[in-house]
Amino acid sequence: TFRHTTSERQRGFLSRGKLTKQIRIILMLGVVWIICQFCVNIVVVVTRILDCVIDGSGRLGFSSWIAAGEKLSILEMYTLIVFMLLGFIAMDMVYVAVAVNYGAQCQLLIFLIRGLNERLGEKSIRLEDAIRDYREAGKYIDILTKQLAVAMSLVEVVVIVQAVVCK
Repeated sequence: TFRHTTSERQRGFLSRGKLTKQIRIILMLGVVWIICQFCVNIVVVVTRILDCVIDGSGRLGFSSWIAAGEKLSILEMYTLIVFMLLGFIAMDMVYVAVAVNYGAQCQLLIFLIRGLNERLGEKSIRLEDAIRDYREAGKYIDILTKQLAVAMSLVEVVVIVQAVVCK
């Protein structure tokens, strides 16, 4: 995408610095998402521990994994808690990677198309080159709408199902 800009195109929406800033914002929002989800996961674990203490089962909410009448030792309980939190973190990192990738690809594509429009308006690009670049942008749009959009939709469905099931 950066090859479609020159050093004199450093104004307005075609600024490389502005594009980089937008992509960094998307990345920082992903980090905030992971931190917020980790806090929510801590609350989930604490409520499971409290449920375990209140009902006296010692099963930490995993009754289907533990035989009837068995109780978990403290070490086993903390091991399950650590594995559960690590699993939540890994899952959230995958979700954030998909979302950040999708957002960054969209921003880069917008940058590419706006740059081509400006270059056409300035008549600083040959028509044949512009057509070739627009076709290339069309290929990127196909990838974005067919592959990445499906992945992003699946992430949204999983997050919604988790919100419904866990509440």
